[in-house]
Amino acid sequence: MLSINKHNLGNYVVPEDSYGGICVDIGCNVGSFVSKYVHSFSKILYYEPIKACFDICNELFSEYSHVKGFNNAVWSKSNEVVNILTHVNNDSGSSAIESDTLNNEWAKREIIHEIQTVCLEDILSIAGGEIAYCKSDCETSEYHIFLNKNIKDIKYIGMEIHWQMGEDKQRELMLHILKTHDIIYGDVGYTNYNREILFKRR
Repeated sequence: MLSINKHNLGNYVVPEDSYGGICVDIGCNVGSFVSKYVHSFSKILYYEPIKACFDICNELFSEYSHVKGFNNAVWSKSNEVVNILTHVNNDSGSSAIESDTLNNEWAKREIIHEIQTVCLEDILSIAGGEIAYCKSDCETSEYHIFLNKNIKDIKYIGMEIHWQMGEDKQRELMLHILKTHDIIYGDVGYTNYNREILFKRR
């Protein structure tokens, strides 16, 4: 059975010069990140594919007119239908889109449900063409979301890099991001654990 963890924030660095801009949270889970920074941004758009978690966020942020949620999975293309899988730990924060970047921690796991996708281009359009801070924690989908995408209109990307996608895919994604952004927090070497890395647009 899926377990909903209400205390899963991560170690995201949010520079103060992004405050007052537009924030996007990819993989909101139950809203710990948005709760912490709800007063820091002029607008927050959050994306959460698991309906039970999205409903918690929807209720939690209902009083904030500048916060808007979307019950979608962020992916390389919009309007696809994908399966959301549980992880071996059954934690809602570790659930993932069924894809080629997952390893056996998600193999043959229960399908939570199907969900429609939205791509980064459409998220940027909804945000008005510019994102001050994008937080991404999406269980290896960062490879599909950001690879070969135009990310020059995102000032900061606070991303959890998942080791489970493999060294080659992780390197490919990092090299793409580093075409337009520098690392200002975290390290680039491949390790067998997930890391939060902060990128800043040059």
